[in-house]
Amino acid sequence: MKRLTIIALLLATAVADAQFIIDKGTESRHIDDDRMVDAKFIGRTEEGMIWVSQARNGWQVVGADHQMEPTRTQGLKTNAEELLAATMSGDTVTLVLADCSHRQRTDLLIARCTPLGEWKVDTLQTLAHGKKDNCLLWGAVSPSGNRIGLCSIVEYTESKQYSAFITLLTADGMKEFRHEYPLGTMDQLRVTDDGRIVTIGTEQDGMTLHVIVNYADRSHAETNEALVTCEPPRELQIANIIGSRMIAMGTISGSGFRGAEEFCGGTVALAYDLAEARLAGFTIRPFHNEDINILYNKPTKKVQRDLLCEHATPLDFIPLPYGAAMAIGRNFEKISLADNGTEEHSFSRVGLHIMAVDTAANVLWTRNLRRNDWQKGNPDLLNVGFATMGDTLCIVKSESRKLPAAYEIGKEAKMLKMGDKSNIVLYTIAPGGEVHKDILEAKSKHSVLHLTKQFDIITVHGSRLRHIKLSR
Repeated sequence: MKRLTIIALLLATAVADAQFIIDKGTESRHIDDDRMVDAKFIGRTEEGMIWVSQARNGWQVVGADHQMEPTRTQGLKTNAEELLAATMSGDTVTLVLADCSHRQRTDLLIARCTPLGEWKVDTLQTLAHGKKDNCLLWGAVSPSGNRIGLCSIVEYTESKQYSAFITLLTADGMKEFRHEYPLGTMDQLRVTDDGRIVTIGTEQDGMTLHVIVNYADRSHAETNEALVTCEPPRELQIANIIGSRMIAMGTISGSGFRGAEEFCGGTVALAYDLAEARLAGFTIRPFHNEDINILYNKPTKKVQRDLLCEHATPLDFIPLPYGAAMAIGRNFEKISLADNGTEEHSFSRVGLHIMAVDTAANVLWTRNLRRNDWQKGNPDLLNVGFATMGDTLCIVKSESRKLPAAYEIGKEAKMLKMGDKSNIVLYTIAPGGEVHKDILEAKSKHSVLHLTKQFDIITVHGSRLRHIKLSR
């Protein structure tokens, strides 16, 4: 009897350790909910969360405490309409902005805002170009926020030449290095905490995929290329960099099907060793029957004739301690005509398909979650938040109350009109692929708006915002 009591106590302790602590703030109307839709979370101070959003005549830094009361509101008037990067150093916010309002030049600006609301704006770089030339800009912040990576390319149309710059800044905006060199094709930029900048781009030649990797650190910059035989990828983005391994993930077009370029045939993962400048792994995973049933909201027992998916796009790329994960879903817009002849727009989000890979691009697990969400007018509330807690992948979303309380995917999901009462749920996926589902709040009038890496959940009900802090 004593032994059974001890086992019961141990089990109770294990369950308690696995549970999450949910700290809900009160509703507030003191922060503009419309601006929070597209706001970017950049860090936390003792006073609370710090967000950056676009304002009428520039940009605005907003601080919010647990009750969603503003702790600081500092506006910057500027013509720069593109935010390339935003981070914090101590309590000072650093923004990198692009001012494209001039006809024959683009100015890269660096703006620093102190807690007292004092702004200091400097010109980081001026890119001269003609009216017909193209100016392409990328920016990224390292995972910890301690460094900013920038890439600027000017394509000169008449001469068919270009100039390209790679720049690394500290979190407070100080330049660490800048290289001008002939970059290869690039679509996306990534910067590491130790000061490396990596970009990736692709070019398709028949069935041969050219993967171009640009690499820069303080001492040098180089461009390398790897060749792979495959169907054309629809997109390929850097999901994580662990040591010398870069992991890129994306989706791939279908094959052997009329109009296949419009359909997604599955997922792709690539591993590239930056130190050895070589391809370290490449995996294509075609969709399986269960994946298609989830993405089209069909029962899992249904046998699909075509394992291709229309309107499938990535939702997020999530770095994991052991590799990376990618989440995709079906996202589409419907346009109909009202009786008075005006267009009515509605947005649908159906199914979640998640794949995790290791540092050699080997598939570790794939999991599917039910989703059948709909919103009229705009897609502001159709959000799913992804974050990691240790080596566990966490997913926070609003969900129909008619879905099971536990993780089950056998039956199709009833449609959820966003803004109606729903459950706010948390899915956790362990490194082995085990899935657990928790209902954080049942029959909630709130919808999930944001999930930060520090597990701040921002929800919205009408014009009222609320903060939920999740911890273990």
